[in-house]
Amino acid sequence: MQRTIKAKYIQGHIVPSEELDMKEGEEVLVLVEERTHGSVEAEDAALALAIAEGLKTESVGKQQVIAILQSRDEA
Repeated sequence: MQRTIKAKYIQGHIVPSEELDMKEGEEVLVLVEERTHGSVEAEDAALALAIAEGLKTESVGKQQVIAILQSRDEA
């Protein structure tokens, strides 16, 4: 199973920002995406603007927004 979570690097360890349903010692593969300060906020603002522009002409469903957010996280 593959999913994206947020984590912080603290004192030499990668610490997830949410509880994970995993067994102690279970091995995972970690893909590190380095981000500069503010880049996530800028991407979110651009996405919000694009969604708002789309709403002017057509309705955007919850699943469509979730798909957009997930595709951004996978890129």
